[in-house]
Order: sequence, then structure tokens, then C-alpha cells
Amino acid sequence: MALENVKNWLNDAINQLNDDKKSATMGITNLYRAAKQLDSKEDIEWCEIRLGGTEKNKDLSIIIDSLNEQYVKDKKLLSMKKLLSVTREKHIDIVPFAETGELKYLFNEGAGGTNGIQYLEYVYNQLKSKGNNGIEYRINVTHHISLIRAVGLKRANDLYDKIANEDAESTFNILKSHVDDQLLDLNADLAEKFMVAFKNAKKLDEESLSNALLDGRRLLKSLADSLYPATSQVVNGHKLTDSNYINRLAQYMSEHMSSKTQKTVDAATFELLGKTLDAINKGTNKGVHSTTGQIETIKVLLLEYIVISDLLENFRPLNNKLPSEKAKPAIQSASKKEIQDVLKISDKIANEIIKMRVQDDGLTLDSLSQIKGIGPQKIKSAKEHFEF
Repeated sequence: MALENVKNWLNDAINQLNDDKKSATMGITNLYRAAKQLDSKEDIEWCEIRLGGTEKNKDLSIIIDSLNEQYVKDKKLLSMKKLLSVTREKHIDIVPFAETGELKYLFNEGAGGTNGIQYLEYVYNQLKSKGNNGIEYRINVTHHISLIRAVGLKRANDLYDKIANEDAESTFNILKSHVDDQLLDLNADLAEKFMVAFKNAKKLDEESLSNALLDGRRLLKSLADSLYPATSQVVNGHKLTDSNYINRLAQYMSEHMSSKTQKTVDAATFELLGKTLDAINKGTNKGVHSTTGQIETIKVLLLEYIVISDLLENFRPLNNKLPSEKAKPAIQSASKKEIQDVLKISDKIANEIIKMRVQDDGLTLDSLSQIKGIGPQKIKSAKEHFEF
């Protein structure tokens, strides 16, 4: 209910600030209500100063009056450094007003100075029949109000966009949590890896993004192996071999969906997912820039969550379980023959590995890389096939 109130206040603020015929005072009041509810401190302070009547507003008025008097006396322009210093002493952040151009109006008594928006609108109406009242000038007040409207409108729109995005994220998190729970029931290890994959996708380094995609692919393949084991058959021009796991998932849903329309939609979704995965995989291997890779990786994982949600909603794998991944042998206990077979190395190099393992009370990827004959490819292979 509170969020609905915030949305309503912001909608009203946007409508009121966007229309010169409506009250800017009411627009900022509604923005202030929303900002208070959201605890948006910068927006709260801006609104308080613009509405007037607060202690900060009075302090700012005293500071500006004092600085204006000093300027008249010394004929010396005020430096921003000095202004920042004196306003910070009163816990007033003047920077946002400087960035938007509002500061010059706060110093301009003829434009209404530090008076609140309600006073400015009152003066504006009083000056409709004349140009000035001896203090304020209609054209200056008009420009001041217009700028306040523009800044307030931007703040209202930004706040609305922020809560809309958070609302969308919250909605997705409901789906994500539901899918995570179902996957944990089916295969806890793979489910955890998929959750970690999504977390890794928020990072920018290439290794995290590559691992995120790899874990996502493993989960989908595991689903396919359970639901529609590999076959040499070709159905409707689609191969259903071990590597064609996207085709197998699509075929499984096609054979089990009761609705003809739903079959078409889900098959198309899986085909799109497969193409996206392949494109991302190729891009990662070529070393695509990490920022682009991150966006595309998140897209893929989001799509996977949606697809898996549909799968698990309509079907359950055989025995309600997914096949577990075969555990990797530990490098610390692997036999010499296992190391030789996996890394495809000579007897001499294997001996050196065993010696180092004993000497260092274990092996790490760094220590392994120091052995002559063990290059980057061997290290990569060791990482893939052994637990360190």
C-alpha cells in the first residue's frame, strides 16, 4: 500500500510540475511526500529548501544575505569554495543547486531569492499586471519558477523510474526464488552452481562471466539428459545427439505440451536460447569486451530462468531428480597414471609433479605451472579435470 501511495504522489507531482497552469507548490509537496517515504535524502533536502519555512531554508537565507552584503561592501566575487565551506557548516548541500543553475536565482533577490515556491507563485500572480514590486521582477520570478518546475520534474521522474525498476527486480526475484527452490529439490549441487552463475554475471571480469555461462549450460544439459536422453534420431530436421541438448529440451516439451500454441511458443523460446548461448560462447572465446559480455550473459541467464520455470512447472524429471555431476578426482591424491592420462604428459613430467606434491605438501595451480613442460593448456586441463 505504501508503494502505491508513493507512485500516486509521484504521478501527481509529474502532472503538476509539467503543467504551468497547475500549482508547482502542490507538485513539490507531493514530491516531498514520496521522497520522505523512500528516504531519498537529497530529494528531501531539495524539497525542504524549495518549499521554504525550514531551519535549513532560514540558515541558507542568512548565509546568502550575509555573502551578498559582503559582496556589496568589498566588491569581491564570491568563490564556490567559500560558499561550500559556509553551507556545509550548516549541513546544507549546495552542490545540486549549483549543478542545475538554481544557485544564481537563490542569490537574486529580484527573482525571489531563497523564498519558498508558494511565495514565488503568490508574487508571480501579484505581478501579472505590473513588471515589478520594487523588489521582485516578474520576468526573473517567472524564470525562477520555470527552473524549479524543471528540476522538480526531473527528480520526480527519476524517483518514479527507480521504484519501477526495483518493482521489476522484485518481481523477477519472486520467479528466481521459485525456480531456485525447485532446482534445489532436484539437484542441490547444480542448483547452487546456477545461483552462483547468476551472481557471477554481475561481475565484470572475463573469467566470472565465462564460468557463469558454463554453469548455465551444464544445468540445461543436465535437464536435457534427464528429460530426453541423447539419440541418433533426427526429428523435423533437428539432431538430438548429446551436444544438441537445446534441441532435446525443445523436443521434450513439444511432445508433452497439450496446447498446440504452447508447443510452438516454447519450441521457439528454446531455439532462441540455443542461438543466444552459441553466440555468447563464441564471443567469450574470442575475448569480447567484458562490459558487453556481462550484459549478454545476464540476458542468457534471465532467459534460462524463464525457460526452466516453464519446464519445471509443467514437467518433473524421471524420479524427480537430475543426474549429479561426476566428482572430479583430487589432485592431491590422484595417482601418477591418472595425472599422466588426463594431462597427456610424459613419464618424466609426471614424476616431477609427484615430487613437487610431496615436497610442498600438496599442489596448487601456481606450483604446477612452475614445472618444465606444463604450459597454459596443461594448467587449463588440470583445472577442468582435478580438484585443487
